[in-house]
Amino acid sequence: MTKTISLLGSTGSIGRQTLQVARELGLSVAALTANRQVDLLEQQAREFHPALAVLYDRDAARELRLRLSDTDIRVEAGPEGLLLAAQLPQADTVVTAVMGSVGLEPTLAAIRRKKRIALANKETLVCAGELVMSAARETGAEIAPGSWSWPKRSAAARTSSPWTPSTAPFSRASRAAGTAMKSGGCC
Repeated sequence: MTKTISLLGSTGSIGRQTLQVARELGLSVAALTANRQVDLLEQQAREFHPALAVLYDRDAARELRLRLSDTDIRVEAGPEGLLLAAQLPQADTVVTAVMGSVGLEPTLAAIRRKKRIALANKETLVCAGELVMSAARETGAEIAPGSWSWPKRSAAARTSSPWTPSTAPFSRASRAAGTAMKSGGCC
């Protein structure tokens, strides 16, 4: 069962809903990430007090670092920050709710660390479903479906129903995209 999450994409609709569920279930939050919404990420960081807050936009991250300087929350930026958030030792589950293919590398990094993945980003499977599921098979990481395929009410609670790598719902097209990704093409 999920106890501590890293939430990639905390300021979007799915991210905000996931934080509501975290409140209701008393889950700890190890990391919060967003693209560039400094105000909202600051509010979330002050409420959930994660070890790490990441803004993909480097200028926004500098601003957040200043605003959170009165806390012990580490602030990072860019794709490196997303990778750090996905691999934090204290998180047992990584909720991937970032838009587009930007979620692929952090998802793979979390899988390599055998994290449970709550995948709320269909682009990761569309772009590289075969690659992602193969990595999950190799490491034994669990992948649970996220809000794009289930009702949105309990994003974090859904992590109790993992897909097996052989039953994940991705199409032939995503398998082909995964094959293309392995060979250097796609996304």
